[in-house]
Parts: sequence; structure tokens; C-alpha cells
Amino acid sequence: MKGAASGNSRLERLRRALRGRGRLPALVAGRAGVRYLSGFTGSSGWLLITGGRFRLITDFRYREQAREEVAPGVEVVSGHSEPAAAAAALLRRCRRKKLAVDEAGLSLKEYRRLAAVLKGVRLFPAGDMTGPLRKFKDDGEERLIREACRRCGRVWSRLRPLLRRAMTELEVSALLRRLIIEEGGRASFEPIVAVGPHASQPHARPSHRKLRPGQPLMVDFGLEWKGYHSDLTRTLALGRPSSRFRSVYRAVFEAQVAVLESVRPGVKAASLDRRARETLARYGLAERFGHSLGHGLGLEVHEEPRINRRSREIIREGMVFSVEPGVYIPGWGGVRVEDVVIVGARGAKLLTRADRDIDSAWLEI
Repeated sequence: MKGAASGNSRLERLRRALRGRGRLPALVAGRAGVRYLSGFTGSSGWLLITGGRFRLITDFRYREQAREEVAPGVEVVSGHSEPAAAAAALLRRCRRKKLAVDEAGLSLKEYRRLAAVLKGVRLFPAGDMTGPLRKFKDDGEERLIREACRRCGRVWSRLRPLLRRAMTELEVSALLRRLIIEEGGRASFEPIVAVGPHASQPHARPSHRKLRPGQPLMVDFGLEWKGYHSDLTRTLALGRPSSRFRSVYRAVFEAQVAVLESVRPGVKAASLDRRARETLARYGLAERFGHSLGHGLGLEVHEEPRINRRSREIIREGMVFSVEPGVYIPGWGGVRVEDVVIVGARGAKLLTRADRDIDSAWLEI
């Protein structure tokens, strides 16, 4: 899959995938999927595939932008009508009676509207049309993700010396966002900043809680660079780490290392998740790890492949995903360590670069 950087090669891969569905006309509506196939970055765009033709349907607001951005082989269809009506007109013109619909990108409201205007056309839900294609990153995508991860690591390095006693979680979050902008990116999601017992919530929202010595601080954030995402979590002891913090941190760190050493083409994603839990079990902490081990990253911060105990995915070269074991203890706090890897021929290549060993996991405040 490596090297398929051009829009034409991506369209050809989708065309081959559609051949197995009876050559039905198809509609891709998800923003990430449309961008992946056509290059269009606007917020209003559908891609209609009929036979060998690819048409990007957008409106007057994005007409010029679409013509500047679309890949070779994609026609731009724009006007004042809604996408559903424009798609219906095109299908009537080519006398098509069936349409495969990308379930991952079309909302229920949009689906119902499409069904209402497509009189006499039968809709076939076709699952996620582009997700299986996007989980293998080409050379151009790898470069963009590497750069997003590099800048993400720089943000963390700049943040640490700026942390002060009595700062609130909200203040740390605001500081993170400012640093992300200064590094030329955008926040991939609202940063997770949680101190003390609040860190027992994996997706804690920043609050007015203050940084105080003797507590763990968990920070999870991502940087988007030219449409591609990074994701990084670090946990610090505020002040000299306690024996409990050291024990929990060591368990989580060893679980991540065990997984990173196990990543290679051909292994099962579920076995990676199991490896992390087996490591935590040696510390009696397996039951404190309640979420998936990782997720794919690319045009979306959460995409295929999914790395969890129920996954049937086989790890392949070119996949990019996070490895983020965690332990969460109500009343005390939590520890999570997250990094992003790309799968090479011999194993995992770490894309995020930020100190994560036990000796660097504390901050004097």
C-alpha cells in the first residue's frame, strides 16, 4: 500500500473495491473520506462515483476552492442546490436506479433527505467505504503524520517548564492550545488535563482544580498538521513521586514497552491488547485498565485500525496507531502513557518523541 500518494491511485483503489459490490454507483459523504479521495478540504462536499466518473458535489461557497484542490480525475459540480438534490439530478441524468451509500460519513438526517429526493432509486448502505483504504498510510501521509508528531513533542517539551503550582487544569489547557498554535498546528481535540483524583477519569474535562504537590497530573493532547493528526499522553508526579505513583507508573510503562516490542506485520491487534493487560496483571492492575489499547490516526484522530481485545485486525506494514495503556484508581488518580507508531517491515517505529521513562515522570513545583 505504500507509495499510493496521488489522488488518482486512491480513486483507482476505491474503484476496485466497488467492483465487488456489483459496480453500483456510490456516494462518499464523510469529510475525511472525501478529502482522502479528492483532496477537497471544505466542510460541504459529497463525492459521487458513477461508472468511471468521479464528481465532487459542493455549493457556491466552495466552488473556487474545490477547483483549486481536487485531484486529477475529479469533476467539480457546484450550484445553489443542496447536495442531495444535486446528486439526485446527476443520477436521474445517467438513469441509475441503485446507489451504494457510505455509512461512515452520512448522517441519518442526510440519509433520509437523500431517500426523499431520490424517488425510484434504491439506497444500499455500504459500510465505511474509505476507512479500510485509509488505514494504510502512503509515503506522503507518513511524512505529514511524522511532522504532526514532531511538533506535538515540541509542545510537550515547551509546556513542562511553564507548569506552576496552583495553576488550574483550564489554565494548562489554554496554555497547551496556545503552544499548539505557536507550533503552526491546530488542536486535534480538547486537551485532557486532569490532576489528582480527577485523573482517574480517562476523558476528564479540564476544570478549576489546581496543581498541587503530591498528586499525579495527566495531560493528553494532539496536534493537527495539514489535516493529519498526532496524539500524546504523559503523566507526571507533581513533586517527588510517591512509592505508589512509581509502582503504578512502572506497570503502565512496562505494559507499553511490552506492546511496542510485540508490534510487527502479521500479529493480531487483539494479541497486542492482551499483552498490555497481562503485563498490568503482574502488578494486580489489569482491572484498572478499562479502555482499548489504541486507535488509528490520520485524517481523523480516531480511525482504523482499532486495537482492542475484540478486534479481528491483523497488523500490516503502513498502519499508524496509538499505544496507550492506562491505570485509573478512583480517589487517587490515574496514569496513562501514549505514543504513536507506524508499522514497518521489522516492527514499530516510534513517531512521537518525548521522555516517558520513570525518571522523567515527575516535576518539581
